[in-house]
Amino acid sequence: MALYRRFALTILAISASVGVQAGFQIPENDKTREQQADEIFGDDGWFWALMSSAQGDYGSSITRPPTPNPTRRPTDFGSRPPTPNPTRRPSITRPPTPNPTRLPTDYGSSITRPPTPNPTKRPTMVPVVDECSIDVTIDCVEIGGIGRDCYRLPTQSLECNRDIRSLSFTYIAGSCSQSANTQSDSCVEVGGVPTGISRITCKNDQDEDVFNDIVNVDQTFTIPAFEPLSDHLTCEIASLDRQKRQTVRIDTSGNEDIYLKDIYGGLQLESCNNKNCLVPVEYTYTIENTHTRPMTVTLLERTTFSRRELNGESTGGTETNNLIDLVEDKILEPGQSTEAKEESVVDLCVTGEYETKVVVKADPPVGLPCEATDEYEILTVAKECRVNVDITCEDLDGRDCNDIETYLNCHEGNVINRIGELTFTYLGGTCDQSSNSQNDECEDLNGGPPRNRRMRIICHSGDANDDMTVLFFNDIVPVGETFIVNNNPVGRPLPRDLICEIIDPVDNEKRQCVTIATRGEDEGLYLKDVLGSLRVEGCDSNNCYVPIIYTYTLENVGQTPMEITEYELSRDGSTENLLDKIDDKNLEVGETRILQDEEVIDTCVENEFLTTISVEADPPEGVPCTGVDEYIVETDLKKDCRVDVDIICEDQDEKNCNDIPVPSFNCNINGCADALSFSYTGKPCDDNSQDESCEQIADGIFISTYIECFDEVNMPLFQDTVTLGDVVDLQETTSRSGNNVRCELFASRRGAKFQEVQINRCEDLSLKNEYGGLSLESCDEKKCIVPIEYTYKIQNIGGVPMEITEIMRILDGQSPTDLIGIVEDTNLAVGETTTASETSDIDICVQGEYKTEVRVKADPPDGSVCNGEDSYEIVISVDPTRPPTPEPTPPATPMPTPRPTPRPTPRPTPFPTPEGTPMPTPRPTPRPTPRPTPRPTPFPTPEGDTSEPPSAESEQCFVSVDTDCTPSGESQDCGSVVVTRTRCENRPLAMVFRYNGGTCAQSDNIQNSDLFQCEDFQGGPPTEVGVTSFITATDIKGGSIVYHAATVEVGSEYTVAEQPFEVEPNINITIWKSPLTVFENLVQTLVFHSSCSQNLFLKDRFGASQLVVFVNEVQGLQSCFFNATYTINVANGIRGTKATLRTLSSATNYGFFNFSEQVNGIALDVGQTLTPAPSFEVVIDLTVVTNNEVLSIITAESEFGLTCSDTDFFSFVTGLAIPPNVPTRAPTSAPTRTPLPTPDPELTACALQSIVNCNVQNGGGLLDCDNIAPPSRSICLSGAPPRELEFIYRGGSCPGDATFPCQGQANRNQVWITIISSNQNILWNRITPRDTFMDLRGVDESMTVEISTIVNGRVGTRLQFMEISTLCIAQANLRLKEFFGALQLAEFTTVGNDGIASANAAFAKVVVTYAVQLVAGTSIRARIIQATSSSGLVSDQVVETYPLPGELLQPRDTYVFGEQERIIDLTETNGDERFSYSLDVLAISASSPALTCASSESVFFDVS
Repeated sequence: MALYRRFALTILAISASVGVQAGFQIPENDKTREQQADEIFGDDGWFWALMSSAQGDYGSSITRPPTPNPTRRPTDFGSRPPTPNPTRRPSITRPPTPNPTRLPTDYGSSITRPPTPNPTKRPTMVPVVDECSIDVTIDCVEIGGIGRDCYRLPTQSLECNRDIRSLSFTYIAGSCSQSANTQSDSCVEVGGVPTGISRITCKNDQDEDVFNDIVNVDQTFTIPAFEPLSDHLTCEIASLDRQKRQTVRIDTSGNEDIYLKDIYGGLQLESCNNKNCLVPVEYTYTIENTHTRPMTVTLLERTTFSRRELNGESTGGTETNNLIDLVEDKILEPGQSTEAKEESVVDLCVTGEYETKVVVKADPPVGLPCEATDEYEILTVAKECRVNVDITCEDLDGRDCNDIETYLNCHEGNVINRIGELTFTYLGGTCDQSSNSQNDECEDLNGGPPRNRRMRIICHSGDANDDMTVLFFNDIVPVGETFIVNNNPVGRPLPRDLICEIIDPVDNEKRQCVTIATRGEDEGLYLKDVLGSLRVEGCDSNNCYVPIIYTYTLENVGQTPMEITEYELSRDGSTENLLDKIDDKNLEVGETRILQDEEVIDTCVENEFLTTISVEADPPEGVPCTGVDEYIVETDLKKDCRVDVDIICEDQDEKNCNDIPVPSFNCNINGCADALSFSYTGKPCDDNSQDESCEQIADGIFISTYIECFDEVNMPLFQDTVTLGDVVDLQETTSRSGNNVRCELFASRRGAKFQEVQINRCEDLSLKNEYGGLSLESCDEKKCIVPIEYTYKIQNIGGVPMEITEIMRILDGQSPTDLIGIVEDTNLAVGETTTASETSDIDICVQGEYKTEVRVKADPPDGSVCNGEDSYEIVISVDPTRPPTPEPTPPATPMPTPRPTPRPTPRPTPFPTPEGTPMPTPRPTPRPTPRPTPRPTPFPTPEGDTSEPPSAESEQCFVSVDTDCTPSGESQDCGSVVVTRTRCENRPLAMVFRYNGGTCAQSDNIQNSDLFQCEDFQGGPPTEVGVTSFITATDIKGGSIVYHAATVEVGSEYTVAEQPFEVEPNINITIWKSPLTVFENLVQTLVFHSSCSQNLFLKDRFGASQLVVFVNEVQGLQSCFFNATYTINVANGIRGTKATLRTLSSATNYGFFNFSEQVNGIALDVGQTLTPAPSFEVVIDLTVVTNNEVLSIITAESEFGLTCSDTDFFSFVTGLAIPPNVPTRAPTSAPTRTPLPTPDPELTACALQSIVNCNVQNGGGLLDCDNIAPPSRSICLSGAPPRELEFIYRGGSCPGDATFPCQGQANRNQVWITIISSNQNILWNRITPRDTFMDLRGVDESMTVEISTIVNGRVGTRLQFMEISTLCIAQANLRLKEFFGALQLAEFTTVGNDGIASANAAFAKVVVTYAVQLVAGTSIRARIIQATSSSGLVSDQVVETYPLPGELLQPRDTYVFGEQERIIDLTETNGDERFSYSLDVLAISASSPALTCASSESVFFDVS
């Protein structure tokens, strides 16, 4: 071939010398003829063009051979120099005429060779020999796809789409510093840089492995997925012994760009979905015997040369291999051909060359060997345009803008150091806007400074007229401008008190004078303090306003040059075009452009400064590209926390509590009093204000009572149940009603009368008169009890956000009460204010002083807590001429009640009491918002003391008692302890089960039927508490391991353990009637999966056993029980005398605790607290909802022998999922009481007590028969998950327009429903009949619902599946009565910012139970002879007569006649429906049929 090339050059020389041009133009320049020939004809095509042009001169002795493939140029592989930029050649088109024409070439500014869209290849010239002739050709095609020729492979776009389902990476090893991508990627080296073969593990956001294998360097691996990948992919590169080396985190959510060839530490991205950089190709080498004799192929030598350009770097090399073993048939007959094939990979995402040359040799039977060669070249050209934008920000000291710290405290580090320089902003305005922690002296003069005019400011050390005064500043300053006050040039500190005067420059009138303390030992000074019209901006070197420098860097990270065409800066809502600020807008690959920008930010307020740079660039060809980056500067205040507290007390007319006038006590100044109100005190008739006006029918003190009041014509004035302290408001009377009012007091609505009082409203009527258990509180417009409101204003005056963690309110030195639950907002940003409000009733008819203190604790995000406090004192002065009362009433301490008042405490259970110890039974206030009143006056006097009671409170004592409950050893309250269905995450060491008894049908778990199986025999285990069964727990391999084998009572616990070993993965529990383990005694057997690798939760039920405790090495002890410590706090008040304690007891639903022997005789001084406080412990079971109640009673004597007492009723609910319940306390205390009278058996043969118990069984526990009302909201829009949801299973299919995922239909009368929240809380999992109300607690953002058939008491085939959003937003459409497939929404409960729960129910499921028992304390048995109930709407009563019990009613028996259920649609009520349920029972005495007894009980409720 070289001979032919030299021949062509000779022809060129001859043509040039004689002026003959063979169909082409010779360039007139200084290039060599060889270069000229190359430029005209190309590297490979010049020979044939020359031959065709010279053919006419030299005849036809040279014949162009046939060309099945494009011609190729020879390549010198041995000495090819590296090429910094890829070269491209033009395609050669054969001219149809014998004279070739020169092709025009546009070489572009950055390309060294003309482009060649398709590579060419040529046949090999084989010398003609007589003995041997061979030919070889190279073909290359894409593997897969459409089988394109390799020179037709398309250029690949690098950008991945947003819906990423699979990724492939090449493991390139190396450190995080080689990362090259546009993400804010995270790459961390843990134990060194990955270098060789490694184990790579990739996980999704759910911490699930999506790839885990050993990978070699340069090996490619794929992460497949059938659904889009999670938002992030985290890959760990570790050594073969699993020592972690590197962790990379890649955003695959689509929020950040991801490109092929991106490098993340030791990984390089090669493909995403179907877009792949690395394309497999197949080379085919065809060898043909073109001679007439056979031959043997002896050599097939392939040499490859590759070169790739990426990010300005060139890689590649040369490799030679003998492929003779790949030749299919080495002996070729004349005309016969054979092939050899091999595969390779072409990278379409980089610019590169892949050249392949083969040399074939063959031996004939006789003669010289022959050989042939061929070449194939693939050119890839990547032209992706990518521009990367990066923003950095630093202050003048080189600190990152988010690391700048400003100390708000001007005395940080040295509190006695005085300040040398202060910077202020002049705000204008009066002293009212001051906000600081100094006792600032600010005085406005002549109306104060205006806000719209500049003023003269003079700052000095003392009197401006004093010659000794030092002047520090004197100038006119506009509003909004800053100015500096210092002691320069002296350089000394400013004076202890800096005085600044604001003077009007127009009339020279002084408008304001401010004194500022500059010594930290006196009063603190902080940046942003406002002192009158001045705001502190800086003190010495500590300044709020800090200059910062933004740096914007643009980098061409693509594969082609680009021109910046758009360059925009956005900040604080404004934009600026920066394009003209860069001199050179053209960037070569890898080049950068940098701009800087300076700003000043205020670091003393919490703020965010968002800066965004948007860039667009155009490549020479192709699609433009964009780049965006943003930087957020968040001011970081230096650990400074300041909280200010202010107490405001006003009555309903917004009058200051100390300005409320005391009324006149005489109610008959204008004749008869028409409107009267009393408070119920529970006192007997011993001392009455009007002679003979009170009749005591039965002794005893009643915490609650039913009161009926009538006028003289028996018109009812009041009929209701009240408790101690409640107000009895009588309807307005007139002269036609007579002068007297009669009030009758009953033990209950249907109980016996114990007191009757007569009140003359026209004579000797004065406020505070007492009529037995009633005390006159108001007459007409005169009122003793005045409602007041305390407002506690809490402001964050510091420099950091804070969370209010404690608001302790202390009344008259009593035990503090935390009001954190009623504050409007506990999280305060800088400058924000929140309030907590309480309502209270104050008795302005009793002289006294009442001090209220509030102490607030707040936590900043970092640093120490801060505190603030304030106090308020109410002083009531009563005219000494007021009419005397028979017994002085000590002044009542106003007991504030949080606003709004929470719902009443649930009905407590009566407690058994020891003989001789009277125990009152508290019952709930019927009104949903009882009005709290002052602490009732203790009234009993020592037995036998008939002397006139003293007239001074100094002779009385004022003991108090309250009860607290905390989990033993902890500080939280008992009501906030919850146990959710905690998932077991590691194989247990031990498990504790509660033996509930019952059949397999009560199982409640989500283990599938392969793991959990349960079978009952002979009706299953017993359910009556105390009945015993023999329980064995073993492994399922034949009982080789016995974990438990003993007798267990229903209601007790048993343990499954074999210390120190973990339990087996599967356990068999078998229950027998007795220890005789024969088949006749078998009642239940089951197996379940116990290793925790599958679903196992605390509270799971497996047949008759419920998991209540498990222990493992990962989670430790997880239990459904906790030890609760009740503490009884006793104190003597700050008024009165020393108190000697006599009795102290607490009645609970866990038993009766008497501390009288422990405290009797202990004397407490005024203000002293009993220490140590008595306490007791109980174990609380969280597997069931329990109303825990404690009634504590304390009695004591004063130094003068007067008895004082106090009671406290405390309750909280446990066993609920979320949220925690806050313990509630009875609003008032009760005085001591005497025992109830014992009935005389000679006068009463038998005594019955009818029971009508009304309950609402839905509504999340917030509905009862006293407060059934239509919903206030029909759709849940609180923006957060509800506290509780209630659905009804109605049956149905998915709606056609469903806005939530829904499949299938469920119309069976009984199905299995499983509902699980997005946080894996099991909300419901059981057999569910149609119309069942499902109360769901533990709701979070969404829930999945599976409705299935029932097979052998377990889950069968799925009928319907739904995924329902449970966020209270409009899109979720949580609307009452809305259908979600087969479920209908019946109720939702939300919790407001005040912590008060609110239920909105579409239906009320009311269940009324009718029963009867003997009156407590009676012993005569009775035979029921008639029982009738009336029920329903008052206007439509239904009467039912019950079958009679066959047995006598014993003293401790309760006989239930039956129950009635009524579903009330609260969305369709007319608002005035009244329901009545009553029971009338008649019985005869067992000893004599002639002696009968009867009882009636009724329950009324309104739906309004």
